[in-house]
Amino acid sequence: MLLAGDGVDAYPDVFAALDAAEPAGPAFESPSATALVELATRHVACGEVLTPDEVQPLYLRDSDAALAWGSAR
Repeated sequence: MLLAGDGVDAYPDVFAALDAAEPAGPAFESPSATALVELATRHVACGEVLTPDEVQPLYLRDSDAALAWGSAR
């Protein structure tokens, strides 16, 4: 698993518990679509791919709507 985005540094304890996770590096803290394609291309070339059904998001916090709903109660 390749980790990109500003959450990598913000939640190190969450990612430390994951198997086979590696940070993409500081250049990818705010990745553009081009940068993400570049990272993905390397993994595809090595045969490290998942089917769309295997991809699962890892949400680190509730959505803004859920947070707003909880505070409105």
